[in-house]
Amino acid sequence: MNQLEMMFKNNPLFARAKQMAQGKSENELKQVANNLCKQRGISLEDAYNQFQNQMKQMQSAFKK
Repeated sequence: MNQLEMMFKNNPLFARAKQMAQGKSENELKQVANNLCKQRGISLEDAYNQFQNQMKQMQSAFKK
């Protein structure tokens, strides 16, 4: 089990995202991500930056 899976093992949104990603190519995953971002009115780049910031915050919290 990788670090993300350990952190989010009880999170239903993570479980759904993991299920959606299984068996998809890189291009298919990019298309899914673009579609989700469009639905929420944000760019893929903004979503990626938000994700990176959240991961940094979580890593900081675990180091304490």
